[in-house]
Amino acid sequence: MINLLKTKEIVQHTVDRGITNVENIHNSISLLVFSTISKIKPLSETTKTVENIHNITIDSVFDNMRNINKELGNWATKILQKD
Repeated sequence: MINLLKTKEIVQHTVDRGITNVENIHNSISLLVFSTISKIKPLSETTKTVENIHNITIDSVFDNMRNINKELGNWATKILQKD
């Protein structure tokens, strides 16, 4: 069981790192896109608004993925400890 708990920890940590890596890549790409579009004068104000909504939404999505990973890890630990 100890090996299974260690494996669970490794998997949970790997998933968390993966989420962070995808989030960083996503943020880099979206920053590039929004900064490019915001240079177009008629779109600059609207772009700022859309970017703010996007950032709030994306932060929530990635936070939820981390929370799901954490809860699945807790659930797995409880199941593994019952054996």
